[in-house]
Amino acid sequence: MVTGNNHIDLSKSEQYILSIRLCADGFSFSIYDTVSERILAFEELKDLDENLSLTANLRDAFRHNELLNAQYKSVNIVVAGKRFALLPKALYNAEDAETLFYINQPRLDNEIILQTSTTTTSEIVFLFAMDKAAYRLILEHYPAAEIHSQLCLLHNCFSATTHKKHSSRRLFLSFRTHAMDVFAYDERGDLLLLNSFAVTHLHDTIYFILYLWKLLEFDQEEDVLMLYGIIEEREQLLTVLKNYIQQISFMVPETNLDFKALI
Repeated sequence: MVTGNNHIDLSKSEQYILSIRLCADGFSFSIYDTVSERILAFEELKDLDENLSLTANLRDAFRHNELLNAQYKSVNIVVAGKRFALLPKALYNAEDAETLFYINQPRLDNEIILQTSTTTTSEIVFLFAMDKAAYRLILEHYPAAEIHSQLCLLHNCFSATTHKKHSSRRLFLSFRTHAMDVFAYDERGDLLLLNSFAVTHLHDTIYFILYLWKLLEFDQEEDVLMLYGIIEEREQLLTVLKNYIQQISFMVPETNLDFKALI
């Protein structure tokens, strides 16, 4: 899928920002013009060769897509996934990043542990995992690329919408393929919870939402549920949730909020 101007003037690419999101089921990218301050294109590649790894499919895209081979002002890589760890900054030592990460997550081969450099919560260190082969390919193709966690970028966006003047607490849900990321904030906008859940059916989604609402002791009438992303069976989900939560809103835009956080 391609949106925007399909005839991008690549002679001006040094004024553009390229952002690539890597997901388990594919990848997407956007091109932003820093002069006109608009997104020139967004392309999503999900129909990949199932016999190849994501890294191999990405390498193939580098060979054949001219938009991925221009000289850009900057390049951002956004890693989507649920392998992350939040740590108190006061107790964090960068030399122990891998050890601390695997206290929170099961150890997997062929991954590298990275620390995000973009968080609005100064007291928290955000660690996340990235496939090592994809990491090497990205830096080979874009040596100056900055690599970000999608969860951290969304946290920055969501926490910025929760101001100290609000008297309500907020639960943000970000939906992606077969998964739901959860962000909860108190009345001051401080982070209460950040987690990811695998969801394959509507009843999974409903169960996790209502369980978390009860666990956090959120108020049925006063506190707010914010939904973001492409939600399957959206109307059925709303029909059930409205029996338990009165204030439900949708984030706008519904997609690519993490890309917008980078520009």
